[in-house]
Amino acid sequence: MPRFSSVASVELRRRDNLFELPLPLPPDSIYRDLNLDPSATSEEVGWAVKILNDERRAEKARLDEEIKKITEKVPGLQEALDAYKKTQSSGGNDERSLQRMAELENRALDIDPSFQENRRKASELEQKIDALNAMDLGKLSGLSKYDEAHPPFALLKLAPATRDEFLEQPRKLLWILRREITRFLEKKGETVAHASDLEREDFTADFCRNPLLDGGE
Repeated sequence: MPRFSSVASVELRRRDNLFELPLPLPPDSIYRDLNLDPSATSEEVGWAVKILNDERRAEKARLDEEIKKITEKVPGLQEALDAYKKTQSSGGNDERSLQRMAELENRALDIDPSFQENRRKASELEQKIDALNAMDLGKLSGLSKYDEAHPPFALLKLAPATRDEFLEQPRKLLWILRREITRFLEKKGETVAHASDLEREDFTADFCRNPLLDGGE
C-alpha cells in the first residue's frame, strides 16, 4: 500500500524536464490521517479506513474500561453522567443535575486524575469513527467527492489502465485474436492472407520503383 510522503507537495515532471510543476498539498488531509499517498484508489483507502477505525475502537474500548473502573467506585456517577447526556441531547439545562454530576466527578478525579481526560478522548474517538464512516471513502463516489472538495487531490488520481472495458467489445476482441494468430503463423513460416491492409505489418513486398519518385536508374 502506498505511503504518504512527508513532503507537503507533489512534483509532476515531464520526462523531457521542460518544466516542473510543484503542487502544494493541504497540511491536514484524510490521506495524511490514513498514511496513504494521494493517488491511492478507493479500495486502498477503504482498507486504510478499516484499519484506522479498528485501532480507534480498540483505544476507545481501553478508555471505556478505565472509565468504568472509576464510575463503579463512585456510586451514582454513571447515572448522573447518563442523565446529563440525555439533558444535553434534548437541549435542556438542568443546573441541579449539572451540579450533582460535578460533585461526583470531583470524587472520581480524587481517585483517578485522568478521569475527565479519558472521557474526553473516548468521546473524541467516537466522533472521529462516526465522521470517517459517514464520508464513505471506501466507495469511488465518496472518495471522488472528498478529492473534488480538497484540491489538488482530484488531479493526482491515476486513470484506470485496465483492458477489461476494451476487451468487452467483441469486434475489437476478434481483431486482437486474429492479429495474434497471424503473427504466430507468420513466425512459423506460413503464408497468411490478410483481410485488409489494416491487419498487415510488412509492406516491403509492395514496393514498385517509380522514376519520378525514386530517381533514375
